[in-house]
Amino acid sequence: MKIRKILLGFLAINSLSYGNMSVNSEMSHLVGGAVMAGAISYTVDKYYPQERENQANIAFWTSSLLMIAESTVEYKLHGEGRNQSIDAISHIIGSAIGAYATSQYLLVPSIHKDKEEITVGLQLKSSF
Repeated sequence: MKIRKILLGFLAINSLSYGNMSVNSEMSHLVGGAVMAGAISYTVDKYYPQERENQANIAFWTSSLLMIAESTVEYKLHGEGRNQSIDAISHIIGSAIGAYATSQYLLVPSIHKDKEEITVGLQLKSSF
């Protein structure tokens, strides 16, 4: 039941709106895709630990398919396929970035086994 509420929340966040072709619009779709895929990746990691190895793929495809569905509805309602295509492409690029970054850099579990103890932690990577 809890996962249904989370999925409905993702659908509510992805509300229908009329798009235009400005840098701000496309950046908002890119950032929205990254945040949405990151949230989905986190949800998969937390509630479906058996799918951890596929969490980036699940997050990317779920976010991308939701945006494609939303863009299709917008196209049917308002036309202007070029605007909808650019919005969808921006969101999909953001989804790829968000899914990869979340699964590779934010949700990397670290397990160290010594003779007497097991240490579990979260490892954050950053290059200087």
